[in-house]
Amino acid sequence: MERILLGELTREELADVATSCTIVLPLGATEQHGGHLPVSMDTLMCERVAVASARIAGADAGPFLVAPPLPYGRSDHHLSFAGTFSLRSETFLAVLADLLRSASAWGVRAVFAVNGHGGNDAPMRVALADAAEAFPLTAGGASYWTIAWEALLAEGVEQLGVVPGHAGAFETSLLLAAHSDLVRPEGQVGPGPRPATEDPVVRIVHAAHGVWAASSGTSDDASTADAELGARLLERTEQEVARALVEFHRRVHAS
Repeated sequence: MERILLGELTREELADVATSCTIVLPLGATEQHGGHLPVSMDTLMCERVAVASARIAGADAGPFLVAPPLPYGRSDHHLSFAGTFSLRSETFLAVLADLLRSASAWGVRAVFAVNGHGGNDAPMRVALADAAEAFPLTAGGASYWTIAWEALLAEGVEQLGVVPGHAGAFETSLLLAAHSDLVRPEGQVGPGPRPATEDPVVRIVHAAHGVWAASSGTSDDASTADAELGARLLERTEQEVARALVEFHRRVHAS
């Protein structure tokens, strides 16, 4: 199929490919990202990665259809800052369950979530596992930086500081590469107390009450952000997510 955005297709077109396609579901958030990045940062990036990766993957497998991104996530830890709209964990789980149930109802057999917000990661994994038990489909997914972790390290991402961090040099570099007009350098402030977060690789949780409210709302200094490095990191991320999509699709539809 030439069109990969699910929202552009008709019900007949979707019915024709329901059992043979993989739905790519971007999971974003609407939350504060310091004084220099927009509150849509996570949604913008997960949708960008999902669409670009689906196009790349479509050359080897498919069809892949990218659903409209979910622009709200589990963001209660940012509620002390303006611009944050959060779903409670149980609400986020219920929303994902309903979305997966809906896709299954019209014949979809495979859904892959591309997550762009750290707070979504743990409940997303629970929701995907629960959906596979409850509905006749295969559900998979991960945060885009987790999928691309080794490739990001190979590109030198560690020089940017905390990865993925929050409104720090990593995220700022990505947005400089993708939407430089949305970055406001004049709004950047120092990170202040570093919030404790979940490690994206070793999965160690360390969440302290009130630490985000006591911070400037960022995880690290964004002044080292680099648009050129951001472009390389974004390209490698899209390639790695595309590879994951192809592997997932072939595994599901080979059966």
